[in-house]
Formats: sequence, structure tokens, C-alpha cells
Amino acid sequence: MKRVITIAALLLAGCGGNAGSNSAATGDPVKLTSGSSWDAADACASLGRDKAAAAGGTAVADAKLDKMSAGGNGLAVVSMCTFTYANGAMLTVLTREAPDDDASPDAIENARTGGGLTAPADPVPRLGKAAFWNSKTLQAQMFIDDRRYVVINFFKLPAGEDAKARSLAVAKALL
Repeated sequence: MKRVITIAALLLAGCGGNAGSNSAATGDPVKLTSGSSWDAADACASLGRDKAAAAGGTAVADAKLDKMSAGGNGLAVVSMCTFTYANGAMLTVLTREAPDDDASPDAIENARTGGGLTAPADPVPRLGKAAFWNSKTLQAQMFIDDRRYVVINFFKLPAGEDAKARSLAVAKALL
């Protein structure tokens, strides 16, 4: 599953360009403000251990950051954090920020259907610009706004835990 996330992230890193953007001169992402500590280059800091623990329902034992794309030259900034919980469960959070407003209806639909490779994910209303839950891959995706995007996966949850509820709690914590 981590391989699927990584491939998706690399494909998404190349999406977009700098046409029509405030960052057209540099191709670098514009820092956006929100209630979170968003930093697409540091998915671990974007969520934080405290919010990860609250969403996961147990203490975070470790967090590992994988920087996937530094952005620039029209590329998106992408990173992934793997939170390991005290109970052995794992959470991966992939953060992406494009240098321009590239969350078009076509891009959102492409994410919802995995580019036609997976069954379409179910919409989650009133969460960011667009959000989805895929019950087959147990994955949440959220377009926070026109530039920022996140993919959320829980693994090895204890029996009886609700991956969807946990994943959507993470999504809400990122808003």
C-alpha cells in the first residue's frame, strides 16, 4: 500500500504548473494560512504528534518523515509522515501543495477514481474543497483547497477500530 501512495505522490508532484499563479516568477508554492500548522514539506509537523494521537486514539510512539518532492520549477511540494502508535497501528499522511491552483474538477475526479485504476471513492461532504473515502483501499483523500491535498491511510488498527472514522478525524485535524 505504501508503494501505491508513493506512486500517486510522485504523479501528483508533477501536476500543475505556474500559469496564472502568484508564484509564477519562481514556481515555488505560496504559503497559505489556515488553522493548522500546514507545511507540505513536513507532513509530520502538518498534523503533529498530539493531533495524530487524538485521531488515532492512542499515543504516538514514533514519527518518520519521507520528503518526496521539494517542489520548485512548477512541481508540487510532497512529503509523507508515518506515525507509529503505541498499540502497533500505523498512520501515513501524505501532504502535497501545488505551486498553482491545480485542483480542477478533472484532477479531483482523477483522484477519486485513482486515474481509472480503482473503484471510485465515495464523496465525503463538507470536508475541504472535496474529500473521498475508499472502502476498498481504506484510504481518505482531501483537497483542502485549490492547492493543498492530503492522502490518509491507517494500517494495523486493532480489531473493531473504524479506519474511516479515524482517517476522517485526521482530515478534520488538518483543516
